[in-house]
Amino acid sequence: MKKQLATLLLLIGAMTIQAQQSAESQWLDIDYVGDNIEGHKLDIYLPSVKKDSYPAVVLIYGSAWFANNAKKMAFDSMGKQLLDAGFAVVSINHRASVEAKYPAQIQDVKAAVRYVRANADKYKIDPSFIGITGFSSGGHR
Repeated sequence: MKKQLATLLLLIGAMTIQAQQSAESQWLDIDYVGDNIEGHKLDIYLPSVKKDSYPAVVLIYGSAWFANNAKKMAFDSMGKQLLDAGFAVVSINHRASVEAKYPAQIQDVKAAVRYVRANADKYKIDPSFIGITGFSSGGHR
């Protein structure tokens, strides 16, 4: 009985440590402009390998410019592979074209990159290596 209790406590401890590591390695719905608009939120994911800083890739979803909240979909389709390759992934939202006319979407992407650079130490991102990628309309920026 004591052995089973000890095993259970070790298992719970390991799960707690893993949950803490996960919580420290991702930040969700960061308002990169400070206006609480859905189109101005981003998520940051860090690789599981612990380092002082990580090269980062900003990921922009495709939506024919009509969506303002598809950053999770972009992470699921492209970001996981980048994360597994050792990159920090910054998956961003931008305002939809029905909310703000072009070039607002490009301005949003630039604002997100400025936010990441300004807060690079906080998120363990190497500000000298911030790449950008996307698909469909997200690849046009």
